[in-house]
Amino acid sequence: VSVPKRSEAGSSAANTTSSNLYLPILQNDYSPSVAQKLGFGSASRSISAYPAIRSLMAGWYVNWSVAVNPARPGGIQFVQMVRLHQNLTCAFGTTADRTICPYVSPPSYTMNPARSVVERAARANPGSIWLIGNEMDRPDWFGGRQDEMTPELYAVAYNDLYTIIKSADPTAKLAIGGVIQFTPLRKQYLDTVWDTYRQRYGKNIPVDIWNVHNFI
Repeated sequence: VSVPKRSEAGSSAANTTSSNLYLPILQNDYSPSVAQKLGFGSASRSISAYPAIRSLMAGWYVNWSVAVNPARPGGIQFVQMVRLHQNLTCAFGTTADRTICPYVSPPSYTMNPARSVVERAARANPGSIWLIGNEMDRPDWFGGRQDEMTPELYAVAYNDLYTIIKSADPTAKLAIGGVIQFTPLRKQYLDTVWDTYRQRYGKNIPVDIWNVHNFI
């Protein structure tokens, strides 16, 4: 489309030269190849509560949990997420100050849901994408809502979940939990995960999808 250029005073000048404005083309037809690149989060309600969900033309969604029988309106893909948390010497959410509430020693972690549920979900949903944790690179200020964990322990937890899920479904695709954004400090976190995994297991960490959030 063509739009009139603005005059120096800020008003439209009908007799000035037009400039081109390029807008994206939106199609009404559903394209699987495009839809697979688009997804969204269903944070507080079931996706089934939104009858017109397919009008978004997205190919997948996540609700920050694991489901054995996830809702799939219109065939949309459900992305599984196993929640993790490094164990503390106090209750989750008490404080993010690890001088007051340090990690237990030796380091260990909690998995949610239980291993048996993860195995059932993997067998029932072959070929699914699995996110292992969420924002492990940040202190958990909210009491279990983020998956705080040192990079050294995350390497162990990732290997544990990789083995569990791939044993139940060899076609599953595994992704790291999303770090908040790709800053130098988050790169250092991921480098430590990578190096720890190589040192401990003698090979590169087997990641199908590298997941990075882009929050500012």
